[in-house]
Amino acid sequence: MRFLKRLVLDATVAWVRMLRRWRTGKGLLYVVPPASAGSLGDQALLTGLAALLPASYPNRICQVLLPGWQEISVRGMEADALPVSLSVKGLTNFVWRLLDCRHFGILGADVMDGRYSPDLVQAFVTLCNLGARCGVPTTIFGFSFSGTPDPKAVAALSNLDSRVTCLCRDPVSRQRFEQRTGNRAQLVADLAFRMDAHLDTTSTHAAAEWIGQQRATGRRVVGLNVNVLPTSGETARTIAAYAGELTALLRSFPDLVCVMLPHDLRKGQSDHVSLVSVRNAVPQDLHERIHVLDPPFSAWDVKGVAALADLIVTGRMHLAIAALAQGVPAIGIAYQGKFEGLYAYFGMQELLLDPDSVASPGLLAGRIRTAFERVDDYRQRIATALPQVLHLSAQNTAHLT
Repeated sequence: MRFLKRLVLDATVAWVRMLRRWRTGKGLLYVVPPASAGSLGDQALLTGLAALLPASYPNRICQVLLPGWQEISVRGMEADALPVSLSVKGLTNFVWRLLDCRHFGILGADVMDGRYSPDLVQAFVTLCNLGARCGVPTTIFGFSFSGTPDPKAVAALSNLDSRVTCLCRDPVSRQRFEQRTGNRAQLVADLAFRMDAHLDTTSTHAAAEWIGQQRATGRRVVGLNVNVLPTSGETARTIAAYAGELTALLRSFPDLVCVMLPHDLRKGQSDHVSLVSVRNAVPQDLHERIHVLDPPFSAWDVKGVAALADLIVTGRMHLAIAALAQGVPAIGIAYQGKFEGLYAYFGMQELLLDPDSVASPGLLAGRIRTAFERVDDYRQRIATALPQVLHLSAQNTAHLT
């Protein structure tokens, strides 16, 4: 029975490829997000992609959702989703829907090395290969690739159809990807650089107002994000370490205040939960100098607040991008090999820290002190590099026709 289903799938691919010859220049951009809704980084990617859609495309992106996934909202764009099953029957239905697809893509983000799930990479390769076989222009949009990819993911990518366009979002990832998989890749920058900032929610307006009040009294603002994912299993230790460093900073600098910026709200790894825990572990007398951004909010909201800070400290790469895109220096708590290439664009690799180093007393606080001393230099480096980075970000869609 499975053999017959596979024959039906192959026959459907042939039919769709033939029928598409009469549908040139029609249809939507179909995109598979990196995960289900909840990560503001993924929302920033999709929103940046929407901003770069050529004028000839409808103002809609059809999100292709794997089983159990929820659609990611995009500001100013009509919702459109296509749930897909990875069974042979489900893939056959997917192929038929490609009749209405003008370009098919994967938001590669940080998942293409298989460190999160090699099975997800295999699913992405399967969908890309079907798109290419149907004659649909197919792209894996700007992604990073770690130095230690999962062997199963590498094996899957070695079977990627040569007609699929691969776009790596930094030169370090491009070199790793080409060496490990044998595939060619073009260099771009992260799509999130192209997302505009907006303050749409009550909580983000409140945060902006609070920052304005602090600045009116001559205070400086550091934005803090805490991501416990790289140190999973040691969450309590990580929270205590951040609380200790923040306490030391606020004691040392009476003119410093902290706005806490979550960038992932998914259950089990919510930055908001972690940041509230850090705030609660700081002595009570310092709480008036800390403001936690509470949900609901979207990626563009957090970007709007990040622009108001003097310096950002973040364990989420797309919050660093939100800051850098607006000229704000960011200290990155780097993990999974995806920060290095980003910071190389700006010549600011010294602003990267290993997640375990946060537990070393005084190290993070010292790095923040040094960054504040050199903040004007960092702003100049960002201003110099940003035009080229924005150009590279736009290259994600330069080939869409």
